[in-house]
Amino acid sequence: MATTSILAVPGIGRVDQGFLNSLAAVADRHNWNADGIAGVISHESGFNAAAHTPIVGQTATGLIQFTEHTANTLGTTTAALRTMSATQQLPYVEAFFAKTLPTVPADPADYILATYGRSDLIGKDPSVVIDSGSSTDPNEVQRYKLNSALDRANKGYITVGDLRSVMNATFAGANGRRLPIVPEIEILSSPTKTTQPILLVTIAALSLSVAAGYAAHQTLKRWPTR
Repeated sequence: MATTSILAVPGIGRVDQGFLNSLAAVADRHNWNADGIAGVISHESGFNAAAHTPIVGQTATGLIQFTEHTANTLGTTTAALRTMSATQQLPYVEAFFAKTLPTVPADPADYILATYGRSDLIGKDPSVVIDSGSSTDPNEVQRYKLNSALDRANKGYITVGDLRSVMNATFAGANGRRLPIVPEIEILSSPTKTTQPILLVTIAALSLSVAAGYAAHQTLKRWPTR
């Protein structure tokens, strides 16, 4: 079913209709839930394509906080991502989820498990522990420290339910408001054989209109800068 609207999660006002349309198209291509993707972006960056972590030694950057390693596996770098707009980053968001979602989550809140690196826990019981601060694995302890804000109850560990709660809180931040997907008139930068005659007729019509305006006013006007 085609996406007709997207939940107005916090920060979505940063992007334009073109981005929303593109996000809907991405979701439809893979049968993903557009609200789930939007919720992850809202949580990770607030739709700020230039967002990056202030933590020394960490590289998380962009809409879904790509790490340098992740960016490299997608054929780019965090430095390059920082120069991109939200719309330009969207193909990398799509590529990331295409690589990390082994199945389409039934629960929109489970999309966050992909960015956490635990897509294998999609659909699992909320009590399943992901990372513990008291683990004997120093890497797990480090992950817990970096993500301890997700442990809102200060239990000392992060569960699947904790991540879902964060996403559900993000969804609730929309207050039920949804943004419609409104198809835009397509502007072709590289016309195809089919559209080329139409563009030529349009250009010819514009030329005649400009010429008529010039003749009527007999003054030369400068085109506004766009």
